[in-house]
Amino acid sequence: MTTGYDPLEHNKRLRQLKEEHKLSREDIAELLGAKFETVKNWLKLTNPPKCPPYAVELLEIKLKRRTPRGRRSSE
Repeated sequence: MTTGYDPLEHNKRLRQLKEEHKLSREDIAELLGAKFETVKNWLKLTNPPKCPPYAVELLEIKLKRRTPRGRRSSE
């Protein structure tokens, strides 16, 4: 096993984004086009399925495009 590797790194980042942006699990599922149950499982930190890196990257991109009111910017 590689030192410093965290298999739940992306799960933790997803949880961090949820808290930072005050998102519900439903919000995340809608933004990612994922099933609610899938997002719920990714947010567990005890033996969850690994959250794929592309899901976190997509959420970060979508959150950057939102205005403070939660609407998409016109850019």
